[in-house]
Amino acid sequence: MKILHIDEMFHPFQGYQINILPKFQQKQGHDVTILTLYDNYPRIASCYDNTRIDEFDRRFTEQTGVRIVRLRMKKRLAGRPLFGKDVYAAIAGIDPDVILCHGNGSFTSIQILRHRKKIAKPLLFDSHMLELAARNKYHKLYTKLYRAFITPILKKNHLYVIKTADDPYLNEAHGLPKELTPYLGFGTDVSLFHPDAEVKRAMREKYEIGENEMVFLYTGKVDEAKGGQLLGEALLEKIPSEQKQPVFVIVADYKSEYEQNVRALLERSENRVILVPVQKYEDLPAFYQFADVMFFPKQCSLSFFDAQACGVPTVLENIKINVDRIDCDNGSVFESGSIAGLREKIRDYLTMSEERLAEQSTNAVRSILSRYSYQDIAESYTEQMRLAIEEFNAGRQK
Repeated sequence: MKILHIDEMFHPFQGYQINILPKFQQKQGHDVTILTLYDNYPRIASCYDNTRIDEFDRRFTEQTGVRIVRLRMKKRLAGRPLFGKDVYAAIAGIDPDVILCHGNGSFTSIQILRHRKKIAKPLLFDSHMLELAARNKYHKLYTKLYRAFITPILKKNHLYVIKTADDPYLNEAHGLPKELTPYLGFGTDVSLFHPDAEVKRAMREKYEIGENEMVFLYTGKVDEAKGGQLLGEALLEKIPSEQKQPVFVIVADYKSEYEQNVRALLERSENRVILVPVQKYEDLPAFYQFADVMFFPKQCSLSFFDAQACGVPTVLENIKINVDRIDCDNGSVFESGSIAGLREKIRDYLTMSEERLAEQSTNAVRSILSRYSYQDIAESYTEQMRLAIEEFNAGRQK
């Protein structure tokens, strides 16, 4: 099967779904291509080297077998790069059996949807959006427009929008029926992310972590949506413990004024804080293998799965999706938005017995292997693609 993944943003150093799923589908024996743009988001360019993107693409192809086709950006709309009309010739040249557009609400996905008859290929979309993450000042207008103009097209043409999280956002906000929004989940590449005692020892030596110190890790953005201010304020004052002492390793960048303010708080912390710049995806496993506990001050990112695969218990805000993710006794939750609640959970882990911590660590790995291994998830995506092809050939997709 010839599979085409489309997203306006792709960098080989990242660890998003478009980086991982194509690789596993290529391993399944399929011919997989990624169609994207040269012009990535400015923020991504600030974290990763874009000056040698063709070289990085070639390396990615050599390592995975997945081909990458890049086009030049036509223009930007609301900060996002847009494909030009040459995208249709590019799709025709690739001649895929099926197309997966990443991010059902992106301008790219809407563009492909509107020109589906010209493309004349089976289409699917995926969604990484939750109700919590969707909240912004344009949310109501966006959902109103989506329901009015996009949802009817998806419903009439029986086009699937795959959910990566078991959340009702697509159904309640966008008005999509459940039969068109299968939940296939998200996972991690356990060939990369797994416990490694030797790496843990080497990293503790590198960062001079004492035997009586416990490493708490955060990786990701420190903007307002991710609770950067809460993070800085929670760590500002000393977290007392008569047993182990905390060391906070924060892997992030600080570009905006808000993020710079968060960095200033972290630098003033009475606790030991180690600031590490954003890492390539291939270098992240060592940090998860290094950590004793992972924590998210606000929105939990997909790095949750990578940390859990490395046997790292995780502290999350108390919302339903997070409670479901730690239902195997593989972490804990604190009251959303509560500085005191986050600090209290950190203290709980500082006083936790080695046996109890090891139990949560084992549960984390088991949870990933039983529910979130990408090898199994990729099979589900491929089956969904086969179904889309069957329905297209039967005339159900139009």
